[in-house]
Amino acid sequence: MLEVRIACTICGGRGQGQAIAAGCAKENARIVVSSRTESDVSQTVLVTEEAEGTALGVTAELTVETEVQKLIERVEKTF
Repeated sequence: MLEVRIACTICGGRGQGQAIAAGCAKENARIVVSSRTESDVSQTVLVTEEAEGTALGVTAELTVETEVQKLIERVEKTF
């Protein structure tokens, strides 16, 4: 079992990021999903919740410092 309580998947909208999010959810981690597109974020949140996990989806461009800061603030506020 994971000792980590929160797992953050950046570029988590599909593929490996989505699989990591679902796997961590199965280990009872709370998941933060971040990607540039809302549809990718929403899909991964859905997959995570189907794995009986708790997920926070945040659309963000992680090459922009202000968006990274907003992501951090949302995580702190939510979890």
